[in-house]
Amino acid sequence: AKELTSKELASLSKETGMPTSEIQTLHQVYEHYDPGRSGNLDRTEISSLLADIGLQPRTREEKAEINEILNEQVARIAVAKSGDKEPWRVLSRPSVFKVTFESFLKLVQAVSEKLRELQSIESMQLFQLADVDDSGTLEMAETRDLMESKLGMKTHNEEEEAEMVA
Repeated sequence: AKELTSKELASLSKETGMPTSEIQTLHQVYEHYDPGRSGNLDRTEISSLLADIGLQPRTREEKAEINEILNEQVARIAVAKSGDKEPWRVLSRPSVFKVTFESFLKLVQAVSEKLRELQSIESMQLFQLADVDDSGTLEMAETRDLMESKLGMKTHNEEEEAEMVA
């Protein structure tokens, strides 16, 4: 596997805002899926790669949003490669795409940002559902109910409950 030079790492870090250690980790995973360094990855490999780094959608909405991001990114890559200005024509061709490491980093950022946004909204909705008295805070009973009924987490004893609020 080809290691990134410190110059390449610094350049990618500056371009993406990602720490060099994260870029190195992502590069190792990327190289695992593209051992011949052809840059050719199919949609399934791209999805598996994202799942391997923890960017796997959990809900139907997340799956739809991630699919949309993949479609946009793949269309951009395919158009850039073919020069065709009509991405829907390019996408009707075989599903293997040239995905450079740099374009993969952009995809990771887009997917990560979208999942963070969707999960933040979901967390706020859960909080609002649990805040039965509309106080803007969760009382112990509301917290316990949220954990048990919405998150499937049960405390086993008072000591665990005390740790939960500490």
